[in-house]
Amino acid sequence: MISVTAHTLRIYDIDMYTLQCMHDDMIRTQIQLEPAELERIKQEAAREACSVSHFIRESVLERLSRAERSAKAAEVRELSGKYRSGKGDLSTHHDDYLDEGW
Repeated sequence: MISVTAHTLRIYDIDMYTLQCMHDDMIRTQIQLEPAELERIKQEAAREACSVSHFIRESVLERLSRAERSAKAAEVRELSGKYRSGKGDLSTHHDDYLDEGW
């Protein structure tokens, strides 16, 4: 067993196999940040008791998820009003029409 320290906030006891497998499916990349940006990231990561890498990965996933939701909403908006029901009172009696269909 070895001990790995993540920003000296938590100590993890893991074996070498676990350490190796934790990163088998990840690709190392490099980004450039302004010094102030990195400092803010470090502060937030410390506040959340996680590594800077983990904080950045979670931030990227959150941003990608937001973009995906936005794209889906745009698709819905594009379809909105595209089809006609032939019912003049659909906006006020939509529940009644849904009940008839079910």
